[in-house]
Amino acid sequence: GLAQLLSDGRAQGYVLNDDVFVFLGRGKIAGIPAMVWILIVVALSVHLLLKYTDIGRNLYAIGGNDTAARLAGISINKYLICVYTLIGVVAAVAGILLTARTGSGQPVSGSEGLELKAITAAALGGAALKGGKGGIGGTLLAVALLGCLENGLTVEGINTFWQNVAQGALLVIAVVIQQRRSGERAVGLPH
Repeated sequence: GLAQLLSDGRAQGYVLNDDVFVFLGRGKIAGIPAMVWILIVVALSVHLLLKYTDIGRNLYAIGGNDTAARLAGISINKYLICVYTLIGVVAAVAGILLTARTGSGQPVSGSEGLELKAITAAALGGAALKGGKGGIGGTLLAVALLGCLENGLTVEGINTFWQNVAQGALLVIAVVIQQRRSGERAVGLPH
C-alpha cells in the first residue's frame, strides 16, 4: 500500500544504464540466466543451512513444537528474528532482480498474488503447514510445477481467474494429502 501511495499507483521508470544491474536482470553465465544462478546459490545455501547445521535443526524443532524447543533451551525469539531478517534480505534481492529484469519499479508487480503461489509451492513441496517439516528441493520442484502450470494455461489462453482457481485447487489437494498422511481428519469430511 505504501508503494502505491508513494508512486501514485504508477510504474517508476528506470534507465538501464548500470551494467551490473542490467547483467543481473538479463545477463547469462554459461548460457544460463544470471537470475537462475542466483536462485541456485540461495537455494543451495538455505539447503545446507537447514540440513547440516545446528541452526537448521533448531529451526525445524521450533517449527515442529515451539514449547518443546523452548524447554530444550533454544532461544526462539532470537531464531525468529534471524529468520525474518534472512527472509527480508532474500525478498529484497528478489525485488532488485525483478526491477533489473523489467527495467522499472512496479508498485504491485512483485507482491500481489504471490502469497497463494508461495503457500501452494511450500505445501506441494512437502513443507508441513503446521511447521517442522519440509525442504528446499521439494519446494523448488513445486515452483517449477506451478510455473509450468501457469505457462501452459497462459499458452492455452485460459483466463487468469481460472489459473488462480487451478492454483487454489492444488493448494487444497496438497493440504488434504498432508492431513491424510498425518492421520488428521480433514475438516468437514467423515473419518
